[in-house]
Amino acid sequence: MPRNVSAGKEAANAAQPCPVEVSIIMVSFNTREFTLRAIESLYATAVGINFELIVWDNASADGSAAAISAAFPQARVIAHPDNIGFGAANNAAAKYAAGDWVLLLNPDTEVHEDAVANFLRFARRHPSAGLYAGRTLYPDGSLNPYSCLFDLTPWSSFCRAFFLDLALGRFCGSFEQEVRFRWRRDDVRPVDIVSGCWLLISRDVWQQLGGFNERYFMYGEDVDLSQRARQLGFQPMLTPDAVIMHMVGAASPLLVHKMIMQARGRISLMYDHWPEHFHKWGWAMEHVAAWNRLVAYGILRLLQVPRAKNAWPVWHEYWQRRREWAKPYS
Repeated sequence: MPRNVSAGKEAANAAQPCPVEVSIIMVSFNTREFTLRAIESLYATAVGINFELIVWDNASADGSAAAISAAFPQARVIAHPDNIGFGAANNAAAKYAAGDWVLLLNPDTEVHEDAVANFLRFARRHPSAGLYAGRTLYPDGSLNPYSCLFDLTPWSSFCRAFFLDLALGRFCGSFEQEVRFRWRRDDVRPVDIVSGCWLLISRDVWQQLGGFNERYFMYGEDVDLSQRARQLGFQPMLTPDAVIMHMVGAASPLLVHKMIMQARGRISLMYDHWPEHFHKWGWAMEHVAAWNRLVAYGILRLLQVPRAKNAWPVWHEYWQRRREWAKPYS
């Protein structure tokens, strides 16, 4: 082959873009400064990974979409005119994904060094897991145990309603149930639920599952996704080597509103995944949990415990609005 033809082919090959390894999806809603920091940390730590970033903005009123586009022109920013919810937004953004892997990342996070690379390496070694969780930390560096959970069950709802998970869970595994506080998330283990704040999944498995169930506006959609994946024979796993900092709650700062969405998510999960004869039990346990916390904080308030001063009004409003949360999503 003539030398100039060979050189031309080499130049053409060099000009070909590398295939995208992972599509990273971030859903923002009035979290401009958090989102900008999260994206900055992502680009600083995912060096050597050929990724694309897709940011779906759910009608933020703080100029998030424009600020992200200006600061990171390499990212695909989709500004939607309505807040369609967390699950539906991820589903819509995933339709643009070109990578073999899809990584969901919350905007109130900061990515640690090599976290994305370690995540991908682990997933490739454990294809039967289907879904993958990493390790999350609070801003002070302490463990945030909510990157993965264990199943919501009639027993776990009873433990939560009567504070048994908090009072006895750290000492006895029979009571810790959904969170498993005693496990430091410092080794590889199978888990039941992978949190949507830091969730890796192959695009094939995502499509096989149909993404999130959009009936869940926010909270519960990741639990439902994980349970459906397990029904197909996958076994989600956690790796401690994929680490982020997660602020928790920055995307939903109105506390009572957040609590109402969480309760509706829990009740929806009970109705979707529990036998029908346990539905009333789950509904009752949500009410007992709310009432017991209202009473407990009321007593602590009378005793002038500082924490109760702000907590009791929140639980009082939450109880008053129980007709809003005591029903599954439609």
